[in-house]
This record gives sequence, C-alpha cells and structure tokens, in this order.
Amino acid sequence: MFNTYNFNAFNGRAYQCQDPLLGCAGDGTVAPTDQKGNQSGRIGDTLVQNGVHDDVIVAPIAVGGTKISQWAAGGNLVRRLEVSLLRLKEQGLEPTAILLEIGQQDSAEGTSQAAWEASFASFLSVIRGY
Repeated sequence: MFNTYNFNAFNGRAYQCQDPLLGCAGDGTVAPTDQKGNQSGRIGDTLVQNGVHDDVIVAPIAVGGTKISQWAAGGNLVRRLEVSLLRLKEQGLEPTAILLEIGQQDSAEGTSQAAWEASFASFLSVIRGY
C-alpha cells in the first residue's frame, strides 16, 4: 500500500486512495461503480513507489463531457475548482501539479484553438489566484 490519498473537496478530508475516487462525479460524491479506473491514484502510487514523493494527495473534481470554457472564469464549473483549491488551502496543502484531461468535448463541438487557449489561460489564472 502506498501513501496515496484522495482529498474530497466537498468535506475537506483525505482518505486512502481507491476506486472509485471521491469527487469525480457531477453530483460531487463518487463516480458510479461502473466508472472505475481513474488514473490519478495509479500515478500517485507510481510517484511514491519511485521515491519522487513520500505522499501524494489527489483532489479529483472531474466532470465528464465538459469543455475548458466551463472551468474558466465565468464558467459554470469554475466554482467547483475554486472550492477544491480553497479546501486544500484550508488544510495547508498547496498543489504541486495539476493533471488536466480535457478537450474531447471541445473537439466534438468545434471549439477553435484560439478560444480553447483563451479559456485555458483563464483556467490557469483561476488556479494561480489561489
């Protein structure tokens, strides 16, 4: 067992990391049991196993089928990001890396590269603001 933990932004507590991860569903609880396999825990375990970090805390907030603009300032999911960052800060935890997997929905809906990059820059500014 590795020192990989799942931070639940909805209650500000950390738990031993296991699938399904807390925080990955649209309702903010857990991913449906048929949606196991989030790579974050495995990445955390590998980082600990290889001596990169003693402990890894993942704070998943993913919502499937979203676009980058939804996570940027003014987007309907930006508050989810902000709450997660605030809760981490309350616990004295500062993110050292952010794993972002987004773009499939943007591609499907024809978001231009310029629009995607502008939303991504806004997303980063939200993160850096915390």
